[in-house]
Order: sequence, then structure tokens, then C-alpha cells
Amino acid sequence: SSSSAASDVYKRQVIREMIALFGTPVLARWGGRLVPISVAGINSMDVCLPMIVRSSYKGEELIPIAILHGIALEVSVPFLINAFC
Repeated sequence: SSSSAASDVYKRQVIREMIALFGTPVLARWGGRLVPISVAGINSMDVCLPMIVRSSYKGEELIPIAILHGIALEVSVPFLINAFC
């Protein structure tokens, strides 16, 4: 049913956000400074931003990139949904 599908999507989103939030130091070490921004997705501009800045070398330089990344994703979602759904 649709409520079950919505519940599954919500669970996946929460798990992805927790991985992005708590895994940021490991992701930055293994993949580089920009990987945590990519994994965080839209949350790179709000919830995960402090952890991204704290876990990366010269993390303050990543603030504009993270904010622009989050805004780009936020703006693109309606267009992508209309294009592919």
C-alpha cells in the first residue's frame, strides 16, 4: 500500500541522514572534503553543515559550496519530479 511505501521512504531518508551526520568524519577522511557534502544532499546546507565544517581540513571554505549544493538540490527537485514521474 502507499502508506507502507511512504514509511519505507521515510526510514531510508532518516538512515541516509544519520549516515551523513555521524559518518562525515570517516567519509571526509576516505573520500575527500567534498564527499560529505554529496552524501548529505539537501541537508548539507542546514543539519549537516556544522559537522561538514568541523570534519574537513579548512572546512570554512566548504560553507558556500555546501549551501549552494543544498539550494541547487532544493530548486531542482520539482523539475526533476515533473520530468521523470
